[in-house]
Formats: sequence, structure tokens, C-alpha cells
Amino acid sequence: MDIHAKHMLKAIVLAKQGKASENGSAFGAAITKNGEMICKVHNSVKGDKDCTQHAELKAIQRAWKVQKQKIYQTVF
Repeated sequence: MDIHAKHMLKAIVLAKQGKASENGSAFGAAITKNGEMICKVHNSVKGDKDCTQHAELKAIQRAWKVQKQKIYQTVF
């Protein structure tokens, strides 16, 4: 099994865990860096009552914290 399939299978497992959870739903996401998984989550919008906790957004938020990154944004 190639590395991409391995990571996708993990995301599928996370989605199944989310679906089985009272506070989640059937969405999973994983973020990798240099072939290693640095973040893996499932959706928790229902439980957290927070629309930013979709799996993909939650994964990005956690990955940024793990990597100690900052985002600078502005608008004119």
C-alpha cells in the first residue's frame, strides 16, 4: 500500500469514529508533512456547537498549532 492510500485510510477511520460519536459526524481529515501524519481529527461541529470545527478546518487549526505557525491577514 502506498503512503497516500495509508493516510486516506486513516482519514476514513477518523470519519467512521466521528460518525459513531454522539458529538461528531462522518467526516475525517489528516494532515501530513514530509510523509508523516502531524494531525488527525474528525468533525465535531455538533458537539462543540462551533461551525469552524469541520474536519478539514479543525485539522488545519491543529496543524498550525503543532507546527507553531502564525497567519497574518489584512484587508483594505
